[in-house]
Amino acid sequence: MTLELTLRCNLTCTHCYISAGDARENELSTGEIKDLLDRIHDFGVFHVFLTGGEPTLRADFAEILCHAHSIGLNVNVDTNATGFSRRLFGSIPDTTTFVVSVDGIDAHKEIRGNQSFAQVARRISAAREAGFPVLTNTTVNKVNLRDLVALYDWAERERIVLVSLDLYNVGQANKNSSFLFLDHQDIPSYADYIDRKVEFDKLLPQLFEETFGGSRVYSNPFYYSFAEECIRATGQNYQGNYFLYVAANGDAYPDNYYAGEYLYPCGNIRELGLPEIWDRARGLVRDSNYTSFNCSGCPIHENGYFCDFRSAVMSMNLYGTVNECGAYGIMKELVLLREQRQRAALGANGPELLRRYDNY
Repeated sequence: MTLELTLRCNLTCTHCYISAGDARENELSTGEIKDLLDRIHDFGVFHVFLTGGEPTLRADFAEILCHAHSIGLNVNVDTNATGFSRRLFGSIPDTTTFVVSVDGIDAHKEIRGNQSFAQVARRISAAREAGFPVLTNTTVNKVNLRDLVALYDWAERERIVLVSLDLYNVGQANKNSSFLFLDHQDIPSYADYIDRKVEFDKLLPQLFEETFGGSRVYSNPFYYSFAEECIRATGQNYQGNYFLYVAANGDAYPDNYYAGEYLYPCGNIRELGLPEIWDRARGLVRDSNYTSFNCSGCPIHENGYFCDFRSAVMSMNLYGTVNECGAYGIMKELVLLREQRQRAALGANGPELLRRYDNY
């Protein structure tokens, strides 16, 4: 599950899927969040992402995080790192894993507004020096594509995990598609990025060992490798079936992309129990699961590659229906290019092995 602690954010990211900025009306209190964490634990959820907005903007962030740890939840914190401080580090368990978004070198400030790459890099270093495991991710788009080779160079020098995420057409990314979405002119730069990424990804198993002092069964900070295994085995998307997003006001959705578009609301945790909400979520996504998409003739499908774009919310934004296709523009061509270059460099099973560590 993902638990959004607040929608308030101090940055203005052009690709924000949840369109963060101002806090939601009637956000959950400290007591309500701690009670919800207890319910999440009792229901058997084995991993929780604490997110926002920017979760560290809540005055009770440390109290909430400490409670999650005290009841045995496995927690990651998705953050822009602006709230990192000695005071924060001294008030939370050093087993807390931070997942920090980094959007290039020069492009980082262009995308995020009031934060430079140098600032976020210093804060990441401070957290690591304080003993906290830190993972980083970047969302590939037209603005930062020129920076990604250099960003991987930085990650290799710093011995820090960096994973890549596709840009999805939801939230602010959809509104800013005119300057964020890749086009055919970007293919050469995309190919250079993939080649550098393939070389870096060979280090990921070792970098996870260094970060956590040992291996993790599901190392990817977003558990995509686990989600893919479930999807392939059941034909059901992870959204709403084995994943749930709870907004800061208690409203639940199949995942954060759905929450960003207010698609398929499935109840409020102030009024309903988690089992009932999850049953509603599964019912809402039943007709838009992985095997419900008509992908005949699609080269990704015909080659047997796993596709991240069979998503109801992305399909709705493109075609007005929930199970057409979520791949915009030239994304299918880029997926094929990515697969081909990865397989050429790593062998036929290379991309599947890397998905245990990265989103691609």
